[in-house]
Amino acid sequence: MNATTYEITLDGTKRTVTLAQFRAEIEARRAAAAPIMAALLAGDIDACAAAQCAMRAKFAVSA
Repeated sequence: MNATTYEITLDGTKRTVTLAQFRAEIEARRAAAAPIMAALLAGDIDACAAAQCAMRAKFAVSA
């Protein structure tokens, strides 16, 4: 059985993925964003910046 694929664009990169792959990537991004939100809500700008750098390193954005 062939899985249905979808064409998506995240971070400027166009790819073909299955629904399961897309969901997994979104969940990974949510997990990486959680420390950013926690630091922001706590008012800790330095921790927020560090968490943003970590997320940026994990999910590189193409220009």
